[in-house]
Amino acid sequence: MNGFDPIEEYDKLVNWLNLKVGEKIQTKPFVHKLSAYLNTSGFPVKVKGYPNVKELDKGDYTIGAEYSPDLDEIGRKPFLFNFFTSYSRSERWEITKDMVEPLALEIVEILVHEYQHLRQYRNRNFKTINHSYSSKLSTSIEKREEQQYLSNPDEIDAYSWNIAVRYYIKETRLNTKKLKESYDLKAYHKAFGKQHEVVSLLKSKIEKNLQTIREASDGKNRKSIFRTRVGRRRNKSS
Repeated sequence: MNGFDPIEEYDKLVNWLNLKVGEKIQTKPFVHKLSAYLNTSGFPVKVKGYPNVKELDKGDYTIGAEYSPDLDEIGRKPFLFNFFTSYSRSERWEITKDMVEPLALEIVEILVHEYQHLRQYRNRNFKTINHSYSSKLSTSIEKREEQQYLSNPDEIDAYSWNIAVRYYIKETRLNTKKLKESYDLKAYHKAFGKQHEVVSLLKSKIEKNLQTIREASDGKNRKSIFRTRVGRRRNKSS
């Protein structure tokens, strides 16, 4: 995929999910349908389902995702989505109207974030950047690791784009401007506080990216924003 319009993809996902409202389904079949939908739409994604996750409240779900530069470099599907639910493996749960917009928005944000990582690695021929962050806020190992992860330039760049897209969709599709409702932005606030230089840099990039998206007059121009440059890739036989 040379480029995609996340706003258009959001609308398509909403339409696809709306067709399934009222359907009662187990986690594994739903994951298969979501994987088929994303791949048919041109996204190189493998989706795995994880039912019976004790940490989730009853009836809740969440999605984790990752991009693999190693798989990308050899021409394999580089995106992995992990769909976690509180339901047991055999339990059927209902796709409700209330699920549609939040789930579509979460999937689009993930796509934007992971495609940004794909672009980062392809643009530098799959080299990993060296990054270290010396925390002055906490002596907790867990907190330091979280701050090092979130302060990585790649992550600030990727989060700034997916948060900007979330804000734009909420502004233009959901008629709200509550940027503070971004879970990712909340994670930065929790890790650093609201006045830290890392958070200031992130917010500056969000505003810049949001302005770029706003200035794109149509889907064609938005696709150009999220265009992927194909760097040097070995084929599977290399």
